Amino acid sequence: MKRRRVPFTTTFPFRAALGLALGGLVLTCATLAAQSGGGGQSIPNTNPYSQAFTTFESGQVRPLAFTPDKQLLLATNTPDAKLEVYAVKHNGDLKHVVSVPVGLEPVAVAARTNQEAWVVNHLSDSVSIVKLDGKKSYVTRTLLVGDEPRDIVFAGPNKSKAFITTAHRGQNSPIDPQLSTPGVGRADVWVFDAASAGDSGSMGGIPLTILSFFADTPRALAVTPDGSKVYVAAFNSGNATASTFGATFDGLANPLPPFAPSSQLPFNVNVNFLNQEQPPTSVIVKYDGTHWLDENRHSRSRSRSPTRPMAVEGVHRVSPI
Repeated sequence: MKRRRVPFTTTFPFRAALGLALGGLVLTCATLAAQSGGGGQSIPNTNPYSQAFTTFESGQVRPLAFTPDKQLLLATNTPDAKLEVYAVKHNGDLKHVVSVPVGLEPVAVAARTNQEAWVVNHLSDSVSIVKLDGKKSYVTRTLLVGDEPRDIVFAGPNKSKAFITTAHRGQNSPIDPQLSTPGVGRADVWVFDAASAGDSGSMGGIPLTILSFFADTPRALAVTPDGSKVYVAAFNSGNATASTFGATFDGLANPLPPFAPSSQLPFNVNVNFLNQEQPPTSVIVKYDGTHWLDENRHSRSRSRSPTRPMAVEGVHRVSPI
């Protein structure tokens, strides 16, 4: 019996699809070649550590510091949570030595000796003590301090005390912050024995004392040349305003007692439908240096005394222990 060849009906569609696929592949290869070496832009790098990004880290307070012998420059790498160590050459050029991982968002650094630096970690509420040993530099101790620490200085005889500014609160603070109590300062300064790093027997260190000041947002510290005094600066402590329920000198209270403003109204104002009087409402007052004035420039000083930090900026002096 004679065999017959039956034509394959899908030959043309198959060849057409194969041709389109090969054409797309060639086009893709040509595009990649043009991007990499043909004058176009390079292929985007997906490595997160090589991409540009917008940072929202905490504000730096003391980001640079020299060691006492001026041989090393220390810099806080806030977004990367590291201390960068640079060697200072004879001609003033810098050579990067090592990056030391510390706590989150370091904002201040101070060198106690040529071999030791203290780094303030704003987000971690801690201080990292770094041993400076070339490329082998590492964190030897971590001190736990109050909320949002910002700055550090060494003062006292032979710089034997470490002073660290923090807020008057925090998970590591052993004191009651009394956040709703008037008259309580909101600025703390933690003082540590620099030599013992706050008692090496404890996990987070034990401060010698915690000083509180009638201010808010303690930030920068400064030391006199002889190390006998430390100055604490309050940053954005307030705008000299407060609130009060007190009446004016004329007896005008806030709110007014129930009264009928006119004979046409059948009800009293400042009273709800249950005949309940409006509760006292505080008034914002501003201190002009002599009196507390409301928005109408009426004095409310008779019932108002400073009960919270109000200075726009303030500096407090501390005598080292």
